[in-house]
This record gives sequence, C-alpha cells and structure tokens, in this order.
Amino acid sequence: MRYMTYLLALIAGAALSFEGAIYGELGKTIGKLETSFYNFFVGSIILGLLWIIFAAVFVFVSVNLYKFIFS
Repeated sequence: MRYMTYLLALIAGAALSFEGAIYGELGKTIGKLETSFYNFFVGSIILGLLWIIFAAVFVFVSVNLYKFIFS
C-alpha cells in the first residue's frame, strides 16, 4: 500500500507540471483570466463526476451491507 501512495504522488507531481505547461501556453493565447476560468471549470466537472461515481458506489455498498447485517 505504501508503494501505491508513492506512485500516486509521482503521478500527481507529473500531472501538475504538465498542467502548468499547458495552462501557461493557453494563458498566452486566450488570456490569463479565461485560462483561470477554464482551469476551474474543468476541475469542477471532473470533481463533480468523481462525486457522482463515488456517491453511487457508497450507497450501493451501504445498502448491501445493511441487507447482509440485518437479514
């Protein structure tokens, strides 16, 4: 499990440097304010999708666990 944490940290660091390069070039093209808006908009979409997916999994597990315990 510890190695998985190291791997996730490595991937997150690589993603941040990649994101910085992309948004730096995008800021030169469309402007800094629009780039910031785009960055937060895409982040909100991804976070919303993750929230929906993990909430559905949590509800599914909770209902099945409740049925298992009280049946």
